[in-house]
Amino acid sequence: MEILAFLFWVLIILIFYPYVIYPGMLFLLGLVRNRKVVAGPGKPLVTIIIPAFNEEAVIGKKLQNTLMLDYPRQLLQIIVISDASTDGTDEIAGSFAKEGVKLLRNETRKGKTYGLNRACEMARGEVLVFTDADSMFHKEMLNLLVRNFAHKEIGLVTGSTRYLSKAGDGSMVATMGKYTLFERWIKEQESRIGSCIGADGAIFAMRREYYRPLDEKDINDFVIPLNVVRQGKRVVLDRDVYCLEEHADDEGMEFSRQIRITNRTIRALISNRDMLNPFRHGCFAGCSGPTRCFVFFCLGLPYCSTE
Repeated sequence: MEILAFLFWVLIILIFYPYVIYPGMLFLLGLVRNRKVVAGPGKPLVTIIIPAFNEEAVIGKKLQNTLMLDYPRQLLQIIVISDASTDGTDEIAGSFAKEGVKLLRNETRKGKTYGLNRACEMARGEVLVFTDADSMFHKEMLNLLVRNFAHKEIGLVTGSTRYLSKAGDGSMVATMGKYTLFERWIKEQESRIGSCIGADGAIFAMRREYYRPLDEKDINDFVIPLNVVRQGKRVVLDRDVYCLEEHADDEGMEFSRQIRITNRTIRALISNRDMLNPFRHGCFAGCSGPTRCFVFFCLGLPYCSTE
């Protein structure tokens, strides 16, 4: 009976940890450990990397959107990595060659991670920006991203995704509602005390020097931030940085996507279990993202990645 009682209370603590205990810890730590990010001016050379597979419906709009960003064109390199697309993606992306857009094509399906590794090898930018073919930026968004790198401790900056209504009137929908707001608050508090875990795969940027080639099974927007923290730099959320996507109504597809994300993130946690060691990674491991991420997946809850 004592063992059953012990297990009962352990499970109760695990249930309350992600929603009550952990947020409370973050709030209290933030009162004594507020590591603000001091943004500043600067125009580094930027490489924007856009992975694509059969994105003919959106790739043209995405490239037009990218070329309209308020950033010096001579300081902007744009790479589209096509994963053996079988529709008109390559032809549309290739038509932007005169605008300086570089198309890289995999002749056979290799996956997103392979494409990112390949694109990063030829990137010239001091800062790499990762985004999706269907994610649109406001014209000032690149400036908002790179301003964070004036702070020498910052290795990676992430934003968030906002979803447009199908009505086509420019209005946004509150996908996932209160949970999304809660998750964003958590990442903001993690950023205050050190680093948040995970990035929004549709909009994040990093210093190129901290990019490390990924294993083909890695979930990029989870493992890349971990690699940055492993090298002693911070990963932060900028609440002013976001991209816009159309809201998807296919619940079955979304459910399948969440299963895929969960499976890959569990594997990534196992492969990067050294990040759970507080003696090596201090507060980040002991009271920040990886521990909470581990608890979330023990309970079967979504967390960590938006890929």
